[in-house]
Amino acid sequence: DVENNTTWAGLNTGAYAWYENDISWKDKYGALYNWFTTVDANGLCPVGWHVPTRAELTILVTFVSQSGGSVGNKLKSCRQVNSPLGGDCDANEHPRWDEDTETGNYGTDVYDFSGLPGGTRSSTDGSFSNMGLFGYWWSSTEDEGAPGSAYIRKLHYNVGYINETTPGKRSGFSVRCLKD
Repeated sequence: DVENNTTWAGLNTGAYAWYENDISWKDKYGALYNWFTTVDANGLCPVGWHVPTRAELTILVTFVSQSGGSVGNKLKSCRQVNSPLGGDCDANEHPRWDEDTETGNYGTDVYDFSGLPGGTRSSTDGSFSNMGLFGYWWSSTEDEGAPGSAYIRKLHYNVGYINETTPGKRSGFSVRCLKD
């Protein structure tokens, strides 16, 4: 657990942190990991599991997109402020997505991925942001064209798609392990 922002921003080895360095977020969103943990020989995932590659995450997105509709919404947890699904989905307390008052995008969790917006930790200054707004998940695949970067998938509170981008490896994001 790396709490110091300057230390975090300078790491080239595996590390994790709790959002805002507050362990009370552990059970709600889990830790934020830098990319180096995804390829660490000590293993981030339990035996029989691994951090998915870019190709494996693309297979998931392609599969979900074949049923039509908004891929991102289908992967997001339904827990959202003022979710029109009601019941346990209409949630004001974390873990949950912030309300989307403009575009009407909300999680339906059709495939039980239950993506949650655990936020991020900056690769440049170690600061925390975006809890409730965005969920980011590392792949174990680095960007060959930019060796300091690696592939992630990102869900948004107010859009229905899931996008791919390549942030710096020192960024702190969530990890979803995949069964071997």
